[in-house]
Amino acid sequence: METQNSPGSQYLKNLLTLMKVLEARNPFNVKHCELVAQYVQEIGKEAGVLPGVVEKSHLAAQVHTLGVLLQIEEKKALFSLPLCSDHENLRSVSLIQREEDILRSAFSGDSRLNEIIPIILQRHEWFNGSGVKGIKGEKILEEARLLAAADAYVDLATPKSHRYPATGIEVMRRISELAGSEFDPVFVNALASIVSKGEKWNAQERAYRFTHAQCLHWLDLGDFYRQSQQSDWAVRCYTLALRTAEEMENPELIVNALSKLFMAYWNSGDIESAQALLDRVQKEAASVSPVLTQRSRILRGLLEWADGRKEKGVEILEPLAKEFSSGQDLIGLFTTLLFLSSLTLLQNQKDQKTHIEWLTKFLNLLNQHDLFDLMIQYRPYVLLLLLSGIIHQVNPPLCRILLTRMGEPCVPHLEEKLSELPPAKWMDILPIELPFSYSPAKISVGQEKKAAILSSHSESNKTLQIFFLGSFRVETEGKVITEENWPTQKAMKLFAFLAYRRQSPVSDEILLEHFWPDREEEKARNSLRNALHHVRSLFKDFVPEKESVKFLVRSRKTGTLSLNLPLFVDIEEFENLYSAACPLVSEKKYSEALPILKQSLSFNKGDFLENIKDEWTETPRTHFSLTFLKTTLLMSKCCLLTGDYEAAELAARQILIKDDLQEEAYHYLIESLLKQGKKTEALKQYQEAIHHLEKELGISVSSDFHPLYEKIIKS
Repeated sequence: METQNSPGSQYLKNLLTLMKVLEARNPFNVKHCELVAQYVQEIGKEAGVLPGVVEKSHLAAQVHTLGVLLQIEEKKALFSLPLCSDHENLRSVSLIQREEDILRSAFSGDSRLNEIIPIILQRHEWFNGSGVKGIKGEKILEEARLLAAADAYVDLATPKSHRYPATGIEVMRRISELAGSEFDPVFVNALASIVSKGEKWNAQERAYRFTHAQCLHWLDLGDFYRQSQQSDWAVRCYTLALRTAEEMENPELIVNALSKLFMAYWNSGDIESAQALLDRVQKEAASVSPVLTQRSRILRGLLEWADGRKEKGVEILEPLAKEFSSGQDLIGLFTTLLFLSSLTLLQNQKDQKTHIEWLTKFLNLLNQHDLFDLMIQYRPYVLLLLLSGIIHQVNPPLCRILLTRMGEPCVPHLEEKLSELPPAKWMDILPIELPFSYSPAKISVGQEKKAAILSSHSESNKTLQIFFLGSFRVETEGKVITEENWPTQKAMKLFAFLAYRRQSPVSDEILLEHFWPDREEEKARNSLRNALHHVRSLFKDFVPEKESVKFLVRSRKTGTLSLNLPLFVDIEEFENLYSAACPLVSEKKYSEALPILKQSLSFNKGDFLENIKDEWTETPRTHFSLTFLKTTLLMSKCCLLTGDYEAAELAARQILIKDDLQEEAYHYLIESLLKQGKKTEALKQYQEAIHHLEKELGISVSSDFHPLYEKIIKS
């Protein structure tokens, strides 16, 4: 029977959970203790240490940074500033003493953990006696000497904010130099033997682990901004997470980043961007698991609902709720019930019965399971439902408890104050913001900004102009560098990659993995140097002498490379123009939006880097292809509403050539044909659209589509 003091006690399990949470707050610390514990076992076995010693060292290794991490937590930057420091008592003792105090307090509930405190503290001692307390040689606990060697190896081999990770051989060389002074030679020799046999924790695994942690941090940061209603920053963070996940080729992280990016667009009211992203979300989800494929259908239901097709949204979400319930998928069930109940509340306030049915099921789920992490993720919607639960007397005690836990204590007589108001007005009383998708903000683009956007291409004074759309080319001072001008294909591809990623330095490891994955490291690095030499040689006649020094910036300290030069980039200009046109269309300023859209579409010279078919180009190629579809869709709409029916027809046909599932494009095409008096052709397009969309998507077309038939007949 498991006891409190056994190695597998619940107390220890809770402590290890806390360790993971604390480590996850810094990507450089993720899984540090777990890795040290693994090396403790290997070194102990190699050195012939008694099993009991290894066991105690292994236990200490699992929690050895707890005191340090909690010291950091209790003295965050906010409380370290001279003007607001009110925690001087925490600084009145030494670092080591404070670590000991924390450990004794944290381990007080488990006698076995109390026994390892000296091991954790003595890992700071040096073998030659020059450590903190001057304990020397074998007077230092054997478990502590073993832990110190393993801890040093993992720490030095892990990337930090101030240094790039070293290889196992390099780390071993540094530790060997300290054998007899800082570390016990017995354990250094055992560690060296393990490394010489073949480093199990190689550089590639370390890089992957660190990159994985980085990706999770970008996702968490994006969640923070999304919950703070800062959608622009959320999109940036999720986009960085997506790029990182794609570099790692991690399907689960890719799906996670894509779905969060979808929600950021959806919450901000950018339904077109969400629509463009949905197909890829579903495609990527299908490659991972049936569960994620099933969950991705939630997003399609949300999109239908937000786009005004409530019936179709219900038609998709209702069966999903039953499927998730029968399959015991708590995440899917929580999300589906959340949206069914909150959307019925917001979009159909007269149908209180349906809302209360979904609300009851949702609150029953919260009552039975710990889903607080999901509640925080979808805070605005959850708060709405908890308030609705109080007003409609659906488990009000639970709603009050959960409101308090979410930082919104339920003041007395709240239900009386809110019951007379519609849900949209609740937010005027309480500090809760509605999702933007229900009250899209009107963003005004001033005349000066529009003029600057329209003239930015012609007045560009950048040293180099880079064009990614179509075949890759570079223009400078009237000269054009095309594919034929490059000394090698690798040099061209390398420059294109650096130009695309120029917002942040790129590590050598990423470049080697992308361009020379099958070569030995030394040969790959030689190839990288040769390719960089070709790039510099090609541009020395085009880049001004004063800028040539900083043209390609290489950091030996971090092992990274970056492009540092004023550039005009077509894909950035294209997206800036599209972003400027969107609010004008939402404000129904179609005549003003048209020239901006035409300027944007003038960059459409082909697919993204159509002459480079490397794997890294696939994601941006898909992204810009979808953005061009969205831009052309807006173009068709503006032309239709400003009376240029032929242009509207042409734009709609261009969309359908690339994507024949765009229902809105069929709509604009049929409308433009009717306006031109082409009744027979409009009827034919209508029938083809109905048949094709129902066949391919498996659901009927939206209710907005059917009135077109009456228009055709009446015309």
